[in-house]
Amino acid sequence: MEVGIMLTIGNEIASFDEQLATLVEIGVKRTFITARHPRHAEVMQKILDAGLICDNYHASVRGEKNGVVFEMKHFRFDGIEGDYMLELLLENIDNCAKYGIPVLVVHGAGGKPEEEWPDVYYQRTRKLLDHAKKKGVTIAFENLGNAQNLFQIFEKFPEASFCWDCGHQNCNSPETRYMQTLGNKVVALHIHDNSCEYRKDLHMIPYDSKIDFDEVAYDIAKSGYDGTMMLEIMYGREGSVGGGYADRMSYKEYATRARDAANRIIERVEFFKKELENK
Repeated sequence: MEVGIMLTIGNEIASFDEQLATLVEIGVKRTFITARHPRHAEVMQKILDAGLICDNYHASVRGEKNGVVFEMKHFRFDGIEGDYMLELLLENIDNCAKYGIPVLVVHGAGGKPEEEWPDVYYQRTRKLLDHAKKKGVTIAFENLGNAQNLFQIFEKFPEASFCWDCGHQNCNSPETRYMQTLGNKVVALHIHDNSCEYRKDLHMIPYDSKIDFDEVAYDIAKSGYDGTMMLEIMYGREGSVGGGYADRMSYKEYATRARDAANRIIERVEFFKKELENK
């Protein structure tokens, strides 16, 4: 397995150029970025020129068109907002195809566990998956907080793939071990730490808070996933998402610490793989 660290566009604390140069310097060769941004073409070219591999794009979660503001929650409702959200995701897929990015990671559409998603959600999802197949792109649905409805996606669309976010699991639905059910469908990881308090999605470096990363490593090992150990972490100020790293250390110190934490998880994954083989 290789280490990956996400790159953020428009981060004023550490510029994109600083982030990219640091990953190159510390030997991290894999990353991901958002699927749509005004500077997308520029930063994508910089990633390619630097010799990094972009494993996937993170799909858009909101947008604006013709004065209408919309977001992923509208994807499950009738109306122009949901139609615009579908258009944006189809554009995300086209952007993946343009740059040869194999996977688009897509959030679910929210809602309460007892809420049955209406047919329009599944109709739009069918269009999304069909367009992705035509373009040679894999859609990986990411766990947020509603495990029941996420599982319904895979029941209705068995060809869909999975992005496991261990941070979302531990702060939104800790009772659900997603990888035990969907591990055979996982094509991407979002690895980060948090305090395991409800909805406190902090995106910290692994081992800096309360998630049990032996459990994380075991679930990855048992799933058979052998791709990138991708960190979805945030370099932010105190009081914001990211745990205040920017107040305590340089971006290089932060990224180096993150790389070492990812390698530690990889070592544990390999340990558990051997244990499982010997059972």
